[in-house]
Amino acid sequence: MAVGLAVTVLAGSLAVGPLGVHGIAAANAAGICVTALLLLRGLGPRVVAIEVRAVSRAIGRLAVATAAAALAGRLACPLLDAALPGPAALLGGALVVSAVFAATGYAVRAPEVVHLLALVRRRVRHVR
Repeated sequence: MAVGLAVTVLAGSLAVGPLGVHGIAAANAAGICVTALLLLRGLGPRVVAIEVRAVSRAIGRLAVATAAAALAGRLACPLLDAALPGPAALLGGALVVSAVFAATGYAVRAPEVVHLLALVRRRVRHVR
């Protein structure tokens, strides 16, 4: 975990100048990813039987959905900001990002998204 913290500190100190708060967020994400990868690598098959390929595929699918949602939010931001007052623009952005994440996650068959949408469908049918 110390290596992940070192990555966060180093990347944050380099990125805060040119990127500001976004650089700090990116550095934090990089440190967390390094820590997770090292922990996953260190666990190996000894502690918990993890199918690394299956986990990697699932994470890759979620990363695609996340990237699509982030891009949609970035593109929608100026449009929503110009058309709606502050709180409504924020709500609209949250809805756009959530909808794109769900749609993309379903399209790429991310297991968590597919399961969540099936659960919501069952609950909605049950309420009727």
